[in-house]
Amino acid sequence: MQRWRSSLVLIAGAALILTACGGNSTLPPVATLDQSQPTTESGIVATDAVPTSTPASGATGQVMSPNTLVLAQLEQFVAQLPDTKILTLSADRIPPSGSPDGRYGVVYTAQNGLVDLTLTDYSTTPAATKAIPSGNALTSPSITWREDSTGFAFADLPAPDKVAQAKKIVYYYDLASGQTQELLTEAQSPSSFPVPVAFSPNNAYLMYLVTGGAETGSVSYQAVLFDMNTKQKTPLSLGQAAFSQWLADSSGFLTSASDPQTGASALVVYRLNALSTPQTITPVAVTDVWSDISPDGKFIVVVSAASGSAQSVYNIFMMGLDGSNRRQLTQFSDPQQSITALVWGNDGIYYSVFSGEGLDTVWRMDLDGKNAKQVAQGTLLRIIGTR
Repeated sequence: MQRWRSSLVLIAGAALILTACGGNSTLPPVATLDQSQPTTESGIVATDAVPTSTPASGATGQVMSPNTLVLAQLEQFVAQLPDTKILTLSADRIPPSGSPDGRYGVVYTAQNGLVDLTLTDYSTTPAATKAIPSGNALTSPSITWREDSTGFAFADLPAPDKVAQAKKIVYYYDLASGQTQELLTEAQSPSSFPVPVAFSPNNAYLMYLVTGGAETGSVSYQAVLFDMNTKQKTPLSLGQAAFSQWLADSSGFLTSASDPQTGASALVVYRLNALSTPQTITPVAVTDVWSDISPDGKFIVVVSAASGSAQSVYNIFMMGLDGSNRRQLTQFSDPQQSITALVWGNDGIYYSVFSGEGLDTVWRMDLDGKNAKQVAQGTLLRIIGTR
């Protein structure tokens, strides 16, 4: 799962607690690498192929080409280009503020206690900036980009003492025209506000949250599917499930359902033509956490372990979208290490491992789990040019 998507999860009856670079609130303990991967007694070591030079500034005129790795490194964000050159990144280039193609960033600027949104185009030197119509004097804005980077939706969550006068609108900003339009309004109750979550790959749908009760301390959430063509809203009954990712063909979406009693997590597929009959694809007595769908949309990789034990060792598995042909790709062994990100790239499967030394390492392996090699340092947030 691309790390930034964790900021977009929608959880019925639970707080939206993840930030743009924060990831899961708890990370599963996971595993050391097998004997073919270089390790020391204290953890994974860098190889000569891993760039360690001082990053160059990426403030202006720096486009991140496809297959660029976007990483969090201690107190900074960086991009590792395909030629291994390292650029430092400002926060607006990090998802969800940064566009999927790596060209644009949405800057949050504080003005008199409120926030104004500005679009920055990093394909020019110097970088070009543009004010976002209707994107001014906001309290706590949230945005989500279209996968094709042609525009983004945004909305505002007001402070508890500003609920009465706040607008309940999701806006859409179109890059081609430079114009903002009202996409939808929400009026379930005086304290209900919409939060955009994710566009479908074909841009036909927007998943969004309706959140309410913040002013009373009793926060509630309702997932809603918005049809961009008909403007129809379909409330969703996801139970304890959290939105994870749209299917590649936009025919449905993947969720992660948590058991409040055991803490186990299972992947559930919802099809738009059968929303009332979702399919759980995680086996019994197993917990699946990080996940990502293959570029062709036919398979899924997951970080998984047996449920019910704090000492469970997590490994990476692959299976079909219906849960069929599930097979283990890695042979990890140490429950004290953690897999902190999982992304299915264009040339293999990438994952980040925390070894307890303060900095994650990024590894790439073939689709059969072989030829694992460290390729970067940091926590992987996104790969440019992948979903």
